[in-house]
Amino acid sequence: MLADHKEKATLREELEFAHAEGQAWRATAQRQMKNIDEAIRDQFAQWELTSAEIDIAMFMLKGFSHKEIGKFRNVSESTIRQQGAVIYAKSNLKSRQAFCAFFMEDLLKDSPNDQEKAAAREGGHAQA
Repeated sequence: MLADHKEKATLREELEFAHAEGQAWRATAQRQMKNIDEAIRDQFAQWELTSAEIDIAMFMLKGFSHKEIGKFRNVSESTIRQQGAVIYAKSNLKSRQAFCAFFMEDLLKDSPNDQEKAAAREGGHAQA
């Protein structure tokens, strides 16, 4: 009986510790995400995107299709495609993939394979 009580107390302590660690991680992540959001919006301002273009750009970064974005904004898919083309032109990027990669490239840690690909693009060799 005493062993059960000690085991339950230990489990309770471990759960409380895990919960506290989880809360701390979420708080840190939220601060970092706020900073990322601000950095993205600063870049949009540099590109002089309109508020409508910013909405569309954010939906694109979140992975929504042109059709889905059109439904959210109550406009046609072709309107979203046209606005996307304006966003790419203002950002001096050639495609949706390039637009998304512009923001994602620095967020994701390079793998050795990524370093090799980058070196190949630049005509050099990857450094170990």
